[in-house]
Amino acid sequence: MGFSSYKTSDTKKSISNSYSSRPTFTVHMITEDGKVFTEDKYEGYQDFGGKNTHVLIGELNGIIGKDEEEVRMKTINLIYETQITNGERTYSNKKDFFNWEEPLEQEGGKTPNQLVNEGWKQVYPYGYGDFTECAKAGLKMPKFVETLHALPENKKEWKEFWDTLPYPENCDDQGYFYEDDDE
Repeated sequence: MGFSSYKTSDTKKSISNSYSSRPTFTVHMITEDGKVFTEDKYEGYQDFGGKNTHVLIGELNGIIGKDEEEVRMKTINLIYETQITNGERTYSNKKDFFNWEEPLEQEGGKTPNQLVNEGWKQVYPYGYGDFTECAKAGLKMPKFVETLHALPENKKEWKEFWDTLPYPENCDDQGYFYEDDDE
């Protein structure tokens, strides 16, 4: 499994991991309903304050499984879902096919790759893991902040704080692959 990271919602700072050339800093993964998971030394593997990001997203959205790993995998499959469509028919990876070279009987035995080569479009209903697109599609998503400007116990202040924050952007550098030491 490779590194992944985000930019904080409040400062837009890349959440560097403990293996990068940049120092780590305290970051809080927060939810609209007031859950806070504080991480002082992010290791790059989606765990903040003992909570995996994808497990949290799954829990927030009612995804169930026999254990946290199953919830994590179901959530990943959902938010990174890829579909192919010709405008009339749509097929979803991990639902209608599992391998891009798997023949689809409904399409005369053509594979998803062949259909894309013939002009079918690839569609990402949840923005391929983009938190803003996931939220627009109706999923409950966490945000990441450096500073808690409100406490969850004060529901009115927490709601105001939450509403001022954008959803985090994915970090292209994955919290590790920085081209320079400038933040």
